[in-house]
Amino acid sequence: MLGSPVLLLGTQGRKSGKRRTTPLLYLRDGDNMVVVASNGGTSSQPAWWLNLQASPEAAAQVGGRRLHVRAEAVGGEERRRLWGRLVQMYGPYEGYQRKTDREIPVVVLRPVVGSGPGSKPRRKESLMADVPTITREELKEKMDRGDDFVLLEVLGEGAYRQGHLPGAIRFQDPKAAPEVLPDKGKEIVAYCSNFN
Repeated sequence: MLGSPVLLLGTQGRKSGKRRTTPLLYLRDGDNMVVVASNGGTSSQPAWWLNLQASPEAAAQVGGRRLHVRAEAVGGEERRRLWGRLVQMYGPYEGYQRKTDREIPVVVLRPVVGSGPGSKPRRKESLMADVPTITREELKEKMDRGDDFVLLEVLGEGAYRQGHLPGAIRFQDPKAAPEVLPDKGKEIVAYCSNFN
């Protein structure tokens, strides 16, 4: 366990309604974090997993970064793929699985951005805390290097016509994002100021 990454998972108690915080080992899988509801291999599910089954919205804190996440147990091929990586990270998981009759849930914590169906409204500043920011100088360096990314410029139509960053897409309505973005696999940089 020494040296394994740990996150703090904040859930809402399904019976008490109180906020509960649990430290858990986790595995990074792209933007997601993967945790194991092992409960040490006992026959009962851990309380944090029961809480997430009742309400899958949660908070995950890694170091100083706090994220709003939605939990989902995975099965099939995805579970097998992740289980192998989890056992490689922390070998005792294999023994926990042998010790119990229940299949130990592999739980993926997916970051939530915005306030889609079922997500909790968040203050604008807490939403922005989840989004990495870059400086004007860093953006200029990315452009000068020719980095491959989608640049969205948040400008009114008149200001955009007067001048915008080379290659920038005018972005005004977040609901239009799927139609505006040419390649959803690329890094996206939104720029919200005049560029000099």
